[in-house]
Amino acid sequence: MLDFILELLLNLVGEAFLELIGNRRVRAHPVGRVLLYSFAGVALGAASTLVFDRHFLHSQTLQLWNLAMAPVFVGSVSWLIARARDRSPWGAFFSAAFFAFAFAAARHHLAA
Repeated sequence: MLDFILELLLNLVGEAFLELIGNRRVRAHPVGRVLLYSFAGVALGAASTLVFDRHFLHSQTLQLWNLAMAPVFVGSVSWLIARARDRSPWGAFFSAAFFAFAFAAARHHLAA
């Protein structure tokens, strides 16, 4: 269970980092934004294997659950935050969900 929480926290930290460095004055096309977050998820997921080279979740079943549930969880948290800040909640949901899925997929593929 701790492994699952650590994986989700890594996803949230990566999403928060991208939100902080994002330029708020430029309005990106929704598809472009989702692609950007997906590429960033793959890049940060791959980079995270340099620091954490082993899976946090050792069970194949839990790894697949992480691939399915991390995007839903991270996307939901981003949706709630965006809604509270009067921003586009669905844009935030899909950007965060695709980031989390790409991050988890990169870790799933690259980690030992």
